[in-house]
Amino acid sequence: MKHPLIILPLALALSSLTSPQAVNARPQSKSVAERNTPTANTTERNKALVARWADAIWNKDLAVAQALVTDDWVIHGAGANYSRGPEGVKEWQSAVDSNWNYGGSMTDDVIAEGDKVAGRTTVFAMYKPNHRSTVTSVIFIYRIADGKIAEVWRVANYVSTYLQAGARIIMPGAKADTGQTTSAKTQAEQEVLKAKQEFDDAALRNDADGRARFYVDDYVAVYNDGTLGDKAKQLERVRSGRLRFLARTEEDVIVRVYGDTAVVIERRKQTATFDGQPRPSDVRATEVWVKREGGWRLASTSITPVQEPVPGPSLPGRAVGQTARTENSVNEPVRAETGEGIPNGASQAEREVLRAAQEEDEATRRNDVDALARIYGDDYLFVTYAGSVTNKEYQVEAFRSGFMRIPARTPEDVIVRVYGDTAVKITRRKQTATVGLRSGVNREQRVTSVWVKRRGQWQLVSGQVTPILEPAPAQMGSNNASAASQAQQEVLALEEQMETFQRSDSEARIALWAEDLVYIGNNGVAHGKTSHARAVSAGEVKTESLEVTERKIRVYGDVALVTALERMRASFHGKEARDVVQRYTRVWVRRNAKWQVVSFQATKVEDEAAIRKIVADGTDAWNRRDAKSLARGVLGGPSLREP
Repeated sequence: MKHPLIILPLALALSSLTSPQAVNARPQSKSVAERNTPTANTTERNKALVARWADAIWNKDLAVAQALVTDDWVIHGAGANYSRGPEGVKEWQSAVDSNWNYGGSMTDDVIAEGDKVAGRTTVFAMYKPNHRSTVTSVIFIYRIADGKIAEVWRVANYVSTYLQAGARIIMPGAKADTGQTTSAKTQAEQEVLKAKQEFDDAALRNDADGRARFYVDDYVAVYNDGTLGDKAKQLERVRSGRLRFLARTEEDVIVRVYGDTAVVIERRKQTATFDGQPRPSDVRATEVWVKREGGWRLASTSITPVQEPVPGPSLPGRAVGQTARTENSVNEPVRAETGEGIPNGASQAEREVLRAAQEEDEATRRNDVDALARIYGDDYLFVTYAGSVTNKEYQVEAFRSGFMRIPARTPEDVIVRVYGDTAVKITRRKQTATVGLRSGVNREQRVTSVWVKRRGQWQLVSGQVTPILEPAPAQMGSNNASAASQAQQEVLALEEQMETFQRSDSEARIALWAEDLVYIGNNGVAHGKTSHARAVSAGEVKTESLEVTERKIRVYGDVALVTALERMRASFHGKEARDVVQRYTRVWVRRNAKWQVVSFQATKVEDEAAIRKIVADGTDAWNRRDAKSLARGVLGGPSLREP
């Protein structure tokens, strides 16, 4: 395993303050007396100025960012000596480390006094080389002079960030890891890795017999499309030649040993086919190994394709005075109110694990941060739906800050395997989540979780999510199912990016449109790419909130058809924001290995009362055989004409 040297860019967290919507103009120049004796109004203007500048940095609006700094502007602690003034802003922005993906931030506190503004923010990011997620608390201090930002200071503990991203600290005089075993645990890790290497070699040789000797009889697999497999199914795939590996390498391997059970999390780069179609080339896998009869055997495998995460927004954090503890938090472990979902005949250990899982689900729905902190082990690792890895600190802080909310979760189809004081639970579930401003993430998932019993209590030490994809349309033929599943994942990721870009990044949104785009709004007016891009870039439509549900994706070769229900609050042409509900159809086409939107059409959904009236009017017109009323009042109004 390689341990990277990580350098965190300052820009990663600087977009931590969201500008108040009422602030649209640059601050006016102030008199000397006003500068020397700030009032409540000037401190509020200073806070608004900082928020505007942070938004400009986040949106990569260099012109605005440069216009809001003084000619001698300077940034402290950025890791380099940049020029002073607006040119320094440009140099600093161009030096942002491309190895980091900015996921979003939550502002916890903003304090202004005199000519200074201080902001404390929680920053969520991902280290791109290994897709490890990190959370960092950052403090920025700004000095304001003559209505512009003159100085910026940064204070943060990035050592913790580096460690979360997979770096190691080697103290002076200490020897680097030579790979020699130094403890019983290290010896166990080496045994697991040796068995795993033999298994991986057999997999690369497409050797079914070589793989068979490592599987336990009750082996469970979660494939990259969220479907389930077992030992017999997996071996049939290999023996028949349906599954073939041409190349496979492992990296960023994490091994955790819990007595006679081990959890291995790794990233795989592979070239493989299933039924003649390519499988995802970049995946994150979680394997559970158990020790039986002196040897290590593979008990479960879960696969999640690695995707580029959707960039997130800067958001205000929890309300002033709100603490991390919720009103439902308690000092003792949360107990499930009922035993619902625990099957008859389950062993005592299985029942304990299922109750612990119920507690975790309930705490998640209540956003009970204290309970989650007790349920998660300190060594907890979680593989997200995009294949990135988070840890306990990240997950707890995401819930605490309000960056992530999961108000609804329904588990079903539960499988539990208990191996001494370790248990594997595989669940199919539906949940509604909010991450940043991406609300309404309502999808089916297959979740693999590993529980370890410590001091009489079961703790969660590992979890992995694999999105469940809909089966490919029957007319495509079974040989194309694997390719369709991969395409569905690609289009789903782009759809979620489109949601985020619709709120904040017009250029990124436009980049997803094909040159021959046809866009039809819910008013029936058609636009080409040029005219619609002009309207979007000019801010004629500003989206304040967006929720997408009921999304369906159908793939037909290099064409993908997406339908969904969209609820949004937006302002149009500078008018007051209003709520809009519409159902849309979006068509994606893959050209030169790149998906782009070629068609979009929205249909406005009226409220329930209006729909009932339309139905009643239509029924009445039909009963009266009133063709004119049907045409004008029901089927489209004045745009339809009688012959």
